[in-house]
Order: sequence, then C-alpha cells, then structure tokens
Amino acid sequence: MVSFCFWNYLLTNSSRLFNNIGRIGIGLAIVGGVINSMLYNVDGGHRAAIFDRFQGVKLDVTEEGTHFMISWLH
Repeated sequence: MVSFCFWNYLLTNSSRLFNNIGRIGIGLAIVGGVINSMLYNVDGGHRAAIFDRFQGVKLDVTEEGTHFMISWLH
C-alpha cells in the first residue's frame, strides 16, 4: 500500500515538474533568441557604418568587435 501511494504521488508531481521545466525552457529559448538578434560582430580589420531608420546613415563608425543594436531601429 505504501509503495502504491509513493508511485502515485511521484507520477502526479513529476508531470507538474516537467510542465514547469518546459515553460521555463521555452521562455529561456525566446529570451536567448531576442538577445542573439541584438548582437552583431564586426570582423578584425574592418569597420561598420550603421544605418538608422530615423537618422539615416550615422556618422559614427563602429570598430571591430561584438556590439549591441536594437533590431527594428538599426
């Protein structure tokens, strides 16, 4: 009797646990995708000119390295 109650408890709680893990995993995947789309790389020895939707081509030149941008703006 005790082992049946334990397995029943384990099965009902594990389904809730896996549902919560799935929700957290989907949330992390979405946040990771958004962050990934906001980063861009400028290769060594190169520079980048940035186009802004409101101001046009910016006068500032971006040096090499990893940089942050707002996807819908730049």
